[in-house]
Amino acid sequence: MLVQGKLLYPKDDLTLVYQIRRKVFIDELNNLESNVFDDYDSDAIHALIYGSTEQMKAVATGRIFFEKDRCYLSQIAVLKEYRGSGYGDLVVRMLLNKAFNSHISTIYIKNISVDLLPFFERVGFQVDNDEINNTNDIQLKINMNMFRKGCSK
Repeated sequence: MLVQGKLLYPKDDLTLVYQIRRKVFIDELNNLESNVFDDYDSDAIHALIYGSTEQMKAVATGRIFFEKDRCYLSQIAVLKEYRGSGYGDLVVRMLLNKAFNSHISTIYIKNISVDLLPFFERVGFQVDNDEINNTNDIQLKINMNMFRKGCSK
């Protein structure tokens, strides 16, 4: 099984990233376009995963970006038919490795829902706020000491 991961930098072509995000977040999850595409895209580092299909199809994406003095991980998306195959885990680990190798000490995720906690906790993220409730206001954080190396699959 051949899987290829690629990092995309500002000014790179983000067409495939946008196609995946549109399919997952807008078409499937009914999010507003304004919640899926924003000004952070132009400065973010994106990961793009090509799955082991005959034509090496782009199947997953995510990004890291800075907001003020914090680095955030966001927009992790895996096409529905490829979920459960470790592609999301690979996106997260690629982006975390890039951040840690760039001497970023802590990476945050904001506004996630409770049902996504186990996925991110497997990598080493921990809840950064005191209360967990049923709203989408949970913030997570991870630093190099918390990072669990190796795939979760």
